[in-house]
Amino acid sequence: MKIYDFEFEKKLIKKGPILAIDETGRGALAGPLFVCGIFLKKIPKIDFWVKDSKLLSQIQREKIFKKLRKIFKYRVEKISPQKIDKIGIVKSEELAIKKLVNFFKPNYVLIDGKAFGSFKNKRKFIFIVKGDRKIFSLASASVICKFKRDLFMQKISKEYPYWSLEKNKGYGTKEHLKKIKKSGLCKIHRVTFIPSPLLKYLSKKNSVLSKTL
Repeated sequence: MKIYDFEFEKKLIKKGPILAIDETGRGALAGPLFVCGIFLKKIPKIDFWVKDSKLLSQIQREKIFKKLRKIFKYRVEKISPQKIDKIGIVKSEELAIKKLVNFFKPNYVLIDGKAFGSFKNKRKFIFIVKGDRKIFSLASASVICKFKRDLFMQKISKEYPYWSLEKNKGYGTKEHLKKIKKSGLCKIHRVTFIPSPLLKYLSKKNSVLSKTL
């Protein structure tokens, strides 16, 4: 579904600035969690459409990103794999959102997905399930977030080439899991996200962390 306008945002922005937030990398086995916030004080003029980033090709995302960065003020927060392992993915996302809210200080916060954490039942936080398929600002946040994270994973894969992170972006593909089973984990894997049978297998082999790659 293509989204062409700010119909939803127009109702809220009359009462003050809006921050639209989406994340990328929540379920990945490796790499940081990226959370993007787009800040709107007024409705910008646009002459293009957006889509949920997952429904776009890499080339389409890049083209749209180049347009979005010219019209939006945005910020991306990254939560490291080590932090995710320490506090969990829910608190990690919550931490990133709090940083974005404290930075921009919006009147309303739109967040893609179901309500969670300390944001539940708070007036200024509006959660919208599949919002990145319905609302321009959330779709835009999803495009920026995924574009930025994919770029990061492509760059970091040069440090850890064996795991093909430039292709799988850290997600648990069959190829990725096979490579973990064969050679263990690298420093940007999330240990708490590795399937427990695989982690037990690596522990028995004494090869949880790769020693050679």
